[in-house]
Amino acid sequence: MLKIDIYWDLRATIPERHTGVGQHVIEVLNGLRARSDCDLRVLLAKDQVALWQAQSQAHGWASLQIVVLPLSNKGNRLLYGITSMWSLDRICAGRDLVYAPMELILGLNRIPFVNTIHGIPYFEPSLTLKRYGSARYRWERIKQAWFLRRCRQRCQLSLSVSDYLKDQLVNRFRFDPAALHTVYNGAREAFFEPPKAGGVTPPKRRLRFLSVGGANAFDGAAALVQVARVLQREMPEAELWIAGDRHEQPWVGQLRGMDNVLWHGFLSSEHLAIEMQRASALLYVPAVESFGIIGVEAMALGLPIVARQSTALPEVLAGAAVWIDPDNSASVIQGLKAVVEDEALREQLIVKGQARAERYRWSSVVTRVLKGFQQVVGD
Repeated sequence: MLKIDIYWDLRATIPERHTGVGQHVIEVLNGLRARSDCDLRVLLAKDQVALWQAQSQAHGWASLQIVVLPLSNKGNRLLYGITSMWSLDRICAGRDLVYAPMELILGLNRIPFVNTIHGIPYFEPSLTLKRYGSARYRWERIKQAWFLRRCRQRCQLSLSVSDYLKDQLVNRFRFDPAALHTVYNGAREAFFEPPKAGGVTPPKRRLRFLSVGGANAFDGAAALVQVARVLQREMPEAELWIAGDRHEQPWVGQLRGMDNVLWHGFLSSEHLAIEMQRASALLYVPAVESFGIIGVEAMALGLPIVARQSTALPEVLAGAAVWIDPDNSASVIQGLKAVVEDEALREQLIVKGQARAERYRWSSVVTRVLKGFQQVVGD
């Protein structure tokens, strides 16, 4: 029996608003909880007790034992990020390891510590130079570099969500490759459930390209503006739908001024699956992506993908996407037209995508996480 204490910031797993990181935490926790060879306990920041009460009921975690820590979540991060105090050794005495599915560092010395690193977005060079060099980004890089250095020193094993991210950690922050273990991410079952025969049929009235995330730097807002302009000139019958509410200026202002751009707002997984079935293709052009859950969900559903060949997307999507350069109008229009007009190519993308998505089920992620734990404890 593997005795595991788990700590995370519960704001990431609020049922109605969790992100990809929150989804990873929820699915891994549920997968570990379902195993008879794992004894789980939750370490809870004292200011998140009310959140736990709501989430334990919503997620079915009421039977899990909790240990309330003496500090708030912010206090824990400050204590373990900048000091050498190891108070969790006493609290976690008798446990085999402590797992933090989203925290870079916790205060442990004698008990093995394993975490998951989901990305280092502020170090992604594909962001525009002006924004990348801003005071805000410089400060975020200073903070994250500090925690990554301490993580490298104190963490027995870090789980990475892609080999792309693993390579970044090795090359930029000198992580030992042996101290990194790739577990990937997955797609929820809702995206595997719709009928797969023939894939998703494009809308009969208008062509609809779907982008997910919002009009912000990380999700490739500059590229969305470029694509929307090309659509206005070359495919006036097409619409660009943006799902999500993480918007930034100046891009949201530019996009809201275009009559071929429409907005969904934030969508739950269930509603996103419905909108993917209504779309002609997923337009996936992020500037920063350490895995690509949205792409896996689209592949599982049978929705063809038009993507920018950057960051982790080639690793995850492989041959199941049409690749474009958003800065090249000819590349954009060629890719968009191909995915909706070439029926043979479309069917090929659907078949390849659904086969590729099978590699990224959450049950497989949990298996890889456990393999990492066993590597640490020596079982």
